[in-house]
Amino acid sequence: MRALVMAPLGEQGPSLEERELSDRSELPDRLKRAFSLRRNLRLLFVPPGTHLRPLDGLRALSILWVVVFHAAWYASPFVPIPAYVALLESRWMVPVWRGDFGVDVFFVLSGFLIAGLLIDERERTGHLDLTRFYWRRLLRLWPALLLAAVLNVALIGDHSSMVWANLLYVSNFVPILQGAMGWTWSLAIEEQFYLVCPWLVGGLAGLGASARLRTLAAVIALLVTVGAVVVVSGGFFAIDSEIAINRDFFRWTLGFDHLYVKPWMRAGPLLIGVFAAYLFRVPSFMAALSRRRGLGTAGVVVAFGVAAASTHWPLVVGTPRVVEVTFLATSRTLFGIAVAYVLLLSLSQQPLGRMLGRFLSSRVLYPIGQLAYGAYLVNPIVCAVVHKWRSPLVWEGRASPMVAFMPLDIAGTFVAAAAIYLFVERPFMTLRPGPETASNLVVPAEVPAASHRPLDVQRWLFAGSVALAAVLAWFNRFIQDDAFISFRYARHLAAGHGLVWNVGEPPLQGFTNPLWTLAIALGIRFGRDPVRLSQGLGLACFVIGLVLAGKLAARLTKFRSLGIAVVLGLGLNASFNAHATGGLETQSQAMFVVVVAWCVFRGCTGPSARSSVGWFAGASLAGGLALWSRLDSALLVGPLLLAALAQARRERSVRLALAAALPVTVLGASLAAFGWFVFHNLLPNTFYAKASGGDGTTLRSGFSYLFSFLTNYQFMPLLALAVYPIYLGRDSLRCPPFLVRALMFVAVVWGAYIVAVGGDFMEYRLFVPVLPLVAVLGTWLLSSRGERLVWGFTAASVVGSALFYARFAHLPFVDEAGAVETVRGLDAHLTNHDQDWGEIGRGVRHALACDRDITIAVMAAGAIPYYSDLRTIDMLGLSDPVIAREGVILGNRPGHRRGASLPYLVSKQVNIVLHPWPRSDPDRFSLDYTRQGVANRYVPLSRGEELPKDASIIEIPIAKDRPLRALYLVRDAKVDQCIASGGWRVLPIRP
Repeated sequence: MRALVMAPLGEQGPSLEERELSDRSELPDRLKRAFSLRRNLRLLFVPPGTHLRPLDGLRALSILWVVVFHAAWYASPFVPIPAYVALLESRWMVPVWRGDFGVDVFFVLSGFLIAGLLIDERERTGHLDLTRFYWRRLLRLWPALLLAAVLNVALIGDHSSMVWANLLYVSNFVPILQGAMGWTWSLAIEEQFYLVCPWLVGGLAGLGASARLRTLAAVIALLVTVGAVVVVSGGFFAIDSEIAINRDFFRWTLGFDHLYVKPWMRAGPLLIGVFAAYLFRVPSFMAALSRRRGLGTAGVVVAFGVAAASTHWPLVVGTPRVVEVTFLATSRTLFGIAVAYVLLLSLSQQPLGRMLGRFLSSRVLYPIGQLAYGAYLVNPIVCAVVHKWRSPLVWEGRASPMVAFMPLDIAGTFVAAAAIYLFVERPFMTLRPGPETASNLVVPAEVPAASHRPLDVQRWLFAGSVALAAVLAWFNRFIQDDAFISFRYARHLAAGHGLVWNVGEPPLQGFTNPLWTLAIALGIRFGRDPVRLSQGLGLACFVIGLVLAGKLAARLTKFRSLGIAVVLGLGLNASFNAHATGGLETQSQAMFVVVVAWCVFRGCTGPSARSSVGWFAGASLAGGLALWSRLDSALLVGPLLLAALAQARRERSVRLALAAALPVTVLGASLAAFGWFVFHNLLPNTFYAKASGGDGTTLRSGFSYLFSFLTNYQFMPLLALAVYPIYLGRDSLRCPPFLVRALMFVAVVWGAYIVAVGGDFMEYRLFVPVLPLVAVLGTWLLSSRGERLVWGFTAASVVGSALFYARFAHLPFVDEAGAVETVRGLDAHLTNHDQDWGEIGRGVRHALACDRDITIAVMAAGAIPYYSDLRTIDMLGLSDPVIAREGVILGNRPGHRRGASLPYLVSKQVNIVLHPWPRSDPDRFSLDYTRQGVANRYVPLSRGEELPKDASIIEIPIAKDRPLRALYLVRDAKVDQCIASGGWRVLPIRP
């Protein structure tokens, strides 16, 4: 027989700190330690030295399941009925709608833990101290519940007079339509279980091991029988077990009140947990489970199959009545059996069990498990606040319910839960009267106890900083009109038409991001929405870039904490953060550049040439992918790869040189071949549209763009201060000098490039790819004077970003000339009710019956061509080779220098020229149109050019409150038919 040792179970049993406190008699000292924020924070992240960690992993996964389920369930009052129906019918939502079974996982764990405490106390002392047991349970659970009740009354207020039922743990006997805090029914069932469990354990104490298990099995079978009686007598069917409101509301309330919240219907998993607690203390059973490898693996498969089947009531719809009744009476209990098996397996030495145990023992899951109780209490309250605040996004069609609600639901829930844990739960747990036992669980000796490693605070702060930046980026997500240019090419490619702007035309590279466009096309091919896909990919690249930039800064300097400073300074920069989404390749380019820098650094500082080969090859591969993301990435990755080649030359290693040069050469050559053989041009058409046509003021625009960025983010004084540490103490810094020179060269060259091309019209988008390298370089330069200087600069950077956001959050431009649009201004083109170019595209598509024989022309050539799906002339030339090279000069706004001439539009047989009039534009209802007015609004007219005599202004019905005025340039029979059948208004044009 295997040796047995005793092991405490963290929250479920006293930790070392609690045992120390139990010996202290002075109340002030106990209070001081109980409310010590530092101590409580440590206990949140560091498990006790001997602890069954897999239980915390199960608890963490369960609360995450429940929180995601609540995001959908509590959305119903705040979203349109069609949106809620779409959630119910979505196949991707099936696991989410089963989230109520996460509570059954809690029940199994509660049965296992509470019964374990009582069994061990009864075995050790011969009796049970019920007074201490109930007092400890009360202090563990009631303070947090009281706080949640106060928050509910203050923020929600529904049926506040019934809160007494929640505080007395009888809310599961109050009808759901009359009660407050309806989600606390599970707490009531657990408390009712606490009343019964000590008597059950005491009654089983006098029996042998086999007799105890048989008795428990009989009690469980009796409960199943009671459940069957309830089902039959109430006339319930399988659908009545569904917690989602997918049927008559009165019928749903009956199912909720009789099947869902009553203790005799939900006690099965609790008793299964008690059963598992007894099995866990049978050494022969745990030994047999550890030895039988095949049985353990097969058992996991069966357990997951049983769990999945027991959560899916449609399986028994249409079956004989006895099958349906059996399912309703046993499904929760069967699910509990599956959970208990997985729990016991993870605590055994069976190989698969050890793997499962290591996963569930993850240090990431431990704090989530500790926050589970507080998260469960406040999650519906957070949902109510968030859903009410964010519901306009859903009603306006700008986001799906889960996208609008879930991220903030999760973040808000766990922030609130952490506050409750630190200031309520953990202090009262510490103040509970003396520990129940010195050890509360009998654990097989071969079950490894969790190691008591010191908390790596910096690692958690680093991860938290990245998470904060990612959450902020998702909260500030947007989509810009230019992204739809790539989406249109990607959609045509996915449909088999090739990389064409208009179906039937030759391929044209009207995009600067071939790798990004191909990735979007692949997603569209598999049915993904390009908007959500591009935002998700951009956010993933943003996170990867942040992590590598932070790690690179930490390795370059003497201080790990400076990696956190880089993540915060970079991730909280308003422009860098905003461009994490947007739909373009901006963050993917930045990510590949950071990967190149990281790999070059690791290769240059590697212990041997052999170990450096892989890093240099990775840098070269990432450099090639950066070229495929944007061709101008050569200016960013070229100097870094030259630094790698310099290192190879110093070490006189041909292998290193080949590793640094070959992949990027192959990928660069393939990009050139792609451009030449597919588009018959080495450079994208966008190059000619954006880099040509300047009138001598391009450099002035570029300098203005650069100066605007530096001044709006308060970087000018920071640059002046940075001169001091550059020359002081630079020799003490740990970094290969040639790599630092490469970083400096990259910053200077890219700045010169920005000036040379005249900047950009989007909020500082051109700075995004170089900002991570600049942040790393700046941190390296400043670190010679210690951490405080870097943190001071970081704080100043964050403050500058906050001031920028406060100033420009609701403005369309960052300059008075209107040359550079803010992120909010870019977003407004597609989401603002006054503009909504997507609505215009869909409206034109409907009005013209999506007839591709009709040709439109538009300057805003993104969402309108994408959603209209009509043959389109891009009047700015990004997707038109003639306009890009020979178009008329419109001005010097970056990316908008050339435009289509009237003769060219007529030669291309353009029927309708669109201008996306804002709803608030006072001229959109004008009845008087002149030649000059048309030139100002629709198409530039040169001296001597005349509109066709039969040209007119037509009014296309886009929406009920939005007729769109358009220039009817070249007449077409199909357009005339649309005008006649739709009763469109036609306005003449005066000379």
